Amino acid sequence: MVRFEGPVLEEVSLGDRLRPVHERVRKRLPAGVEHRERRSLVLDLEPDPALAFGSDRPGNHVPGDPDPPPLGARPHRLQFADGLVVGLALFDPGDQEAGQRGQEQPATHEELGLAHRHNGQILPPAGRRGGNAGLQAGTRAAGPQATRRRAPEWLRTRTRPYDRETPPTSLEIVMKTTRREFIGSVSAAAVIAPPGTARPAAAEDPLGVRGDFPVVEESVYLNCAYIAPSPVPVVDAVRGFLDAKTRSPLSLGTMVDESHAARRKFARLVGAGEHEVALLYSTSEGENLVARSLDLGPGDNVVIDDLHFQSTYVLYQQLAETRGVEVRVVPSRGGAIAVEAFAEHIDERTRVVSVTWVSNQNGYCHDLRALAALAHDRGAYLYADAVQGIGMLELDVKEAGIDFFTTGTYKWLLAGHGVAPFYVREELLDLVAPDRYGHLHVAEDLGDYRYRLYDDARKYEYATLAFEAVFMLSAALDYLDRIGVQNVERHTVGLAHRLHEGLAAQGYAVLTPPGNHSSIVAFEHGRDAGMVRDSLNEARVWASLRVGDTQLRVSPALFNNAAEIDRLLEVTGGWA
Repeated sequence: MVRFEGPVLEEVSLGDRLRPVHERVRKRLPAGVEHRERRSLVLDLEPDPALAFGSDRPGNHVPGDPDPPPLGARPHRLQFADGLVVGLALFDPGDQEAGQRGQEQPATHEELGLAHRHNGQILPPAGRRGGNAGLQAGTRAAGPQATRRRAPEWLRTRTRPYDRETPPTSLEIVMKTTRREFIGSVSAAAVIAPPGTARPAAAEDPLGVRGDFPVVEESVYLNCAYIAPSPVPVVDAVRGFLDAKTRSPLSLGTMVDESHAARRKFARLVGAGEHEVALLYSTSEGENLVARSLDLGPGDNVVIDDLHFQSTYVLYQQLAETRGVEVRVVPSRGGAIAVEAFAEHIDERTRVVSVTWVSNQNGYCHDLRALAALAHDRGAYLYADAVQGIGMLELDVKEAGIDFFTTGTYKWLLAGHGVAPFYVREELLDLVAPDRYGHLHVAEDLGDYRYRLYDDARKYEYATLAFEAVFMLSAALDYLDRIGVQNVERHTVGLAHRLHEGLAAQGYAVLTPPGNHSSIVAFEHGRDAGMVRDSLNEARVWASLRVGDTQLRVSPALFNNAAEIDRLLEVTGGWA
């Protein structure tokens, strides 16, 4: 039996490590859970080494440290109050009274030795002074043999204070299940709503995520093809990282562990092996690595199209000027490019076909499987710039058959700048060589200043990563995993089709082909650009004016709804 005493807008995540995250109300409680009022949270958890989240040693322990025994291997209690992680209590394994107390009756704040927030300040519990008591752990209920620990600073979240003299009311959740079964039942997260909170109607919030995006309270944001707003839980992951930076910086080992976790999560998202994924710094870096490794020269050609992103034109223009490579550009027709059009440009000297999976220009979505089959049949490789697709559309790289792709994470992956997953098909890892070297390449120290280096995709991660962005990406991948990219795809592509039909009915020249499978729609507005900009600003609608402000690109995301598409159509309908 696991006993909770309930949270305010709090998500408790027990996965690779413990990271409580402040999150707006979104999820339903799992079946079989009884709930009442909800203000604070206590978890009494049995030992479970498989779900360990840190080392058990004095001082400021670091989650992920290899030092045994891990915290999860001992009975422990975690306590939250109004979203603040206020305590972590460890029970001595031999103290039966403590174990019984943890099962039968949650200890009080004073018994747990926990801090309180009062008028926005963290106050120590009675009988304790000095130090940062907000995360002190230890409990009188655990008996004299209990060991006090200080939970790591990065576990804190930003929340509103509560009155020390008026402890939160409680929610009791009793679950006749094991800890592992419980965690699995809620995808390693339990999100509980405050009393009286009404859930938005399904039409208003089809994916149940709008509460996670404060931007919806400010405007109609239809511009994720430019930069996507990040949900609150993802931003909170960065806050936690930065809070640790100010108080007790995480070790390099812990940060590298998080980068490995992010790689695993991303690989799972796209159907790749972990060994096929590296974390680079930008989308353009991946194509540069591939082009350099192909050792292109006179007589070779590369095939691209006119719906690509600018960086690709710059890259291959340089190779044409310096190495004599022929660059063939496939023209689009009606905003689309049929596979047959590529076939006309690919021959036995074509080394690589490069496309944007989803065009940044008009949202056109290429058929990657058909293009990969065509390229391979002609002895060429397929590279995809996937920054406008990953997170919006489902992708299985094995089914698609593509050879390489890179994606930034600040658009549909809902994360930040400075990290870009790079995929290389396993059979081609030897082909794509790293172009620089550093300490993160070391797989084994052989002594005498000699080292064995990684030979999988980790060989592209040569030096210190932008770890703030890595933590953000890791949290964003967790978030998308809970929502389901297939649900994002269904919802956002449907909104794009609604917009396309509405714009066509109003007589606009829509540059995105009808029935296109992405959530990006571009059209020529044919009006004075200043008037268009002012009209959008007045309606508080965000979209991208492009190509000398003659085109408007609209890109609804998972938090948008049909009413917001209709609101934009009301605006465009007034541009007579």
